[in-house]
Amino acid sequence: MKKNAFFLLIISLCILGCKSKNNLSAISEPHSIGIDLSKPERPYFSKYKEMIGRQPPIPTTSYKSGIAQRYMRERIIAPLQAIDGLTVEEVMEEYNSRLAKITISTDFLFNSMSPRLTDRGSELLRQIAQLLDANPHTVVMIICHCEYSSFQNRTLLTQARAESIAEVLTGMGVAQERILDPMGCGDEWPVANNNTSVGRKENRRAEIFICPAKSLYEKILNDEIRLENGRLRTDSEQ
Repeated sequence: MKKNAFFLLIISLCILGCKSKNNLSAISEPHSIGIDLSKPERPYFSKYKEMIGRQPPIPTTSYKSGIAQRYMRERIIAPLQAIDGLTVEEVMEEYNSRLAKITISTDFLFNSMSPRLTDRGSELLRQIAQLLDANPHTVVMIICHCEYSSFQNRTLLTQARAESIAEVLTGMGVAQERILDPMGCGDEWPVANNNTSVGRKENRRAEIFICPAKSLYEKILNDEIRLENGRLRTDSEQ
C-alpha cells in the first residue's frame, strides 16, 4: 500500500513538472518573428550591434528591457501600422530588441525601372520621416530588392533605389548619421515565386528597419523614458 502511494506521488510530481515547463515556455515565447541571419539583414545587424555595443545595452531580463520593447511597439510600430500602403512587422534581434520592419512595394514607391519616386512614394516616405523626427532615438536600415528579369543592372537599380530613399529621408530632416549605408540586393533574396506575376510583384520591394538607438537605451537607464501609472512618459512630455 505504501509502495503504491509512493509511486502515485512520483507520477504526480512528474506531471506537475511537465505542466510547469509548458507554462514557462508559453510565457517565454516572443510574439514576433526572428531575423534570419542567412539573409541580407545579416551585415546590417552586425553593424547595428557595433553602434549600440557588443553587449546588450539593457539586460534582456530587466524590467527596463520591457520599457524599450513597449516604446518600440507604442511609439513606432503601432503608428506605422496605421499608415495605408505599408506592411509593418515586429521583428526581434538577438539582444531581444524589438524592431519595426516596413515593407513597401516598389511599384508604389518608384517609377518603372527607375530610382525616381512616385508622388505616392514621396508621401509614404514623408509620413515615415515625420515618425522618425518625433522619435529621434532610433536608427534606420534600408534594403531594396527586385524580381528576376532579363534587365541586366538589377543590383545597380536596387542600390540606386535604396540610396534614393535615404536621400529623401535626410532631405525631410532625418539626420544622416541615423541611416546605415543603404543596400540594394538585386534579385538575390526573393520572398515569392518569380514564375508568377503575383510572386514577381512581391519580390519588388523596399524594406526599411527602424531600430532603437543606443541613446534610447541610455534614456531608459537614466529614467528619462519610464513608466508612470502604467503609461510611457518622457521628460519632454512633462
